[in-house]
Amino acid sequence: MPTEPRFKAQIFSDISDIPAETWDSMAGDNPFMQHAFLHALENSGCVGTQTGWQQFHIEVTEENDD
Repeated sequence: MPTEPRFKAQIFSDISDIPAETWDSMAGDNPFMQHAFLHALENSGCVGTQTGWQQFHIEVTEENDD
């Protein structure tokens, strides 16, 4: 009997905790979803608790049964 895939979700509050290549492979061509743009927003202080915007980046991966 085949088993259903299992997934693991992780939440990051800093985009730099996720490799740019990993993020950008899912972001597509939208420049506002690119790792570099999000990183610039965070580093410049445009987003964060001080501006009323709390960033949460979610990474969902399939778990291996190895």
